Formats: sequence, structure tokens, C-alpha cells
Amino acid sequence: MMRYDSKMNRTTIPWDDVQWFIAVADHGSLKAAARATGISQPTLGRRMEALEAAVGTPLLVRTTRGTELTAAGERLLPHARAMADEAAGILRLREELLRGPDGRIRLACGALVAAYLFHHWNAFFDGLEFELELVAGNSFVALERGEADLAIRSKLPEGEHWIQRKLKGQGRFAIFGTSALAKRWKRAVDKHRSGAPLDAAVPFIGSSPSAPSGRWQSRHGVVPRVRVSDSMLVLRAAEAGLGLAILPAFCDQLSDLRKVGEDLDDLVLQGHVVMHPDASRRRLVRRVARRIADRMFTGGR
Repeated sequence: MMRYDSKMNRTTIPWDDVQWFIAVADHGSLKAAARATGISQPTLGRRMEALEAAVGTPLLVRTTRGTELTAAGERLLPHARAMADEAAGILRLREELLRGPDGRIRLACGALVAAYLFHHWNAFFDGLEFELELVAGNSFVALERGEADLAIRSKLPEGEHWIQRKLKGQGRFAIFGTSALAKRWKRAVDKHRSGAPLDAAVPFIGSSPSAPSGRWQSRHGVVPRVRVSDSMLVLRAAEAGLGLAILPAFCDQLSDLRKVGEDLDDLVLQGHVVMHPDASRRRLVRRVARRIADRMFTGGR
């Protein structure tokens, strides 16, 4: 909410509104920014209107391509980013003070990648003494605000100040299913050579349309029977026999599901371990990042 500070004779602007303005500028639309920040699009729209009222001029304009900054918005953006950097520094300092000794690390990654780490724990971390706090799931974790020390990501964040290491192994995907569905799929592939549609013969489980597996299904015209946004739930749905699923190729190490055919050549991701420069000053963070980068998707070797 906008407030009037009578002592300073000026209008104060909520910090959340400034952060959300940066998110809109970075993502290019209210819809994408709302998805990234976890707030509803109508709420985000109202907060941007409140920010424009506080500043006294329009900052955003909607176009056929999304949401663009006005000239005033372009002038405001570098000041907003500077505020974000300073606020992030305060938050990182707070987290360091709360952490205490230099033996705790917070790592952000997807749920299935976390399961892979657990499966190969000794190969990754043998000989390292530290407490790991794992922030696993699909929600976006802001390293710049100190919400994690490290993140495993398939897409590098914007900006040039990030410290990153490329993962030695590539993120490959495959089709998985129960034994019964795998046999049905093989028969369907044989019939497909005669013109029968594949997706009509065997149901698929879909993930978020913006996820790599969701985009693969769209490219290949696969209409999922059920769609879930969490990768671990995709695995569980496949184990329940609801359909075939596009999952990371390493899932054959985590589940009794059968891999149907070879890895998908047209779905390969290059991942990175990303650190904020402040976090990278800690020797333990650098060592853990090096272990993950060197051994991820290599069977932990």
C-alpha cells in the first residue's frame, strides 16, 4: 500500500512493488512475471498500477508482444536494480549471521535432481563435513536475495556477475512407463509405421507446458491424459500406471519404471551450478559446487 510520510514530505513506495516491477521487466509480461514470483496476475497488475500512481507516471505499456517499459520505466529500472542489489546484500548478511559456523549450505534444485543426489550421496560428498539444507521443487529461488547459496539450473540467470560451473554430464531424457505400458508402446510403434497415431494408443502424463518435457510433447503432438506441474508427481503418476512419462534418463536408478527405447536425442539440457559472488567467497561452497559440477549426471563418478 502507498503511504505518505509527513515528516519527510514524500510518498513511500513498498519494496515488494519495486521487486515485482523488476520481475515484469525481466520476464516481458505480467503473466510470466506472476508465474515466476508466485503471485496472481490480477494482484500483480494492481501492484503495478499502485507503483505507477506512487511514481506519478506510467511505467508499463501492454503490446501484442507482452508488456514493455515506457521511457519512465526504463529510467526507473536501473535504480530499482540498485535497490535490489543493496537489499539482497542485507538479506545475505542476515542469512550468514543466522547460519553461524561455516558448515551449512543451502542448495536449490528440482525434486528429481535432489533424489539423484541422495542416490549418489557418498560419491558426491564423501569426505566433506557440512550440513545440507535442500530447497527442492519447482518454485524459483532467488540467489540474489540469499534464499540459497547454490542452485542447479538448466538456464543461467541474467547478468554477468554470477559465478557458474558447467555440469560435466548432460541432462538427458527418456520415455518411461510400467512394464505393461512399455509393451503397449512397442506394439503402438509397430502399428505407427502403418499410419496409426501413437498418442491414441498409449496415454501420456504431461508436465508444465513450459517445462522441457512439456515442450517436447507439444512439438511431437502428444496430448497428455493428465498434466501435473511437479516432476516427482509425474514419476509417481507413471509408477501408478496412468501413462508414459518424459523423465530424466537417470530415473531408471530411482524407480522400477522401464525406460522405453533409447534416450531422446532432441531433448538434452546443459545444466550449471550457479552461485552468487558473495556465496562463492566461502571455500566450502566452492568445494561443493565443484563436486556437483564434476559428478552430476555421470553416475556420481
